[in-house]
Amino acid sequence: MSATAPVRTAADLLTSPAPFRAWLMGREPGRPVGATCRTYACPLAWFLSERLGRSVGVTRLGVWAALAPSPVPLCRLPGWAARFASTLDAAALDPGSAVTAADALAALDRADGRAR
Repeated sequence: MSATAPVRTAADLLTSPAPFRAWLMGREPGRPVGATCRTYACPLAWFLSERLGRSVGVTRLGVWAALAPSPVPLCRLPGWAARFASTLDAAALDPGSAVTAADALAALDRADGRAR
């Protein structure tokens, strides 16, 4: 895919953590970018929903489009994204608690082996 080609799928956006990391870094550190343990509020879901222009959910297994009467699978999560979701949710003291951009970046660093 060239740098000028439009991104059309969740799988395209999840090829590497770079687009997600850039999205997080473009947010104020204390700004909420999602919530823990919530399929449609996971930071990855907010990122993908914004980029794809439709509501999607993220579980540890994959990305789902929010279509009636039931969600439709879009793609499996690559390893880095599954590690991120697991890391974020495992650290949650209160399921459904807000995740800030700084929290998400720290979880991404841990999941990506970049913990500082």
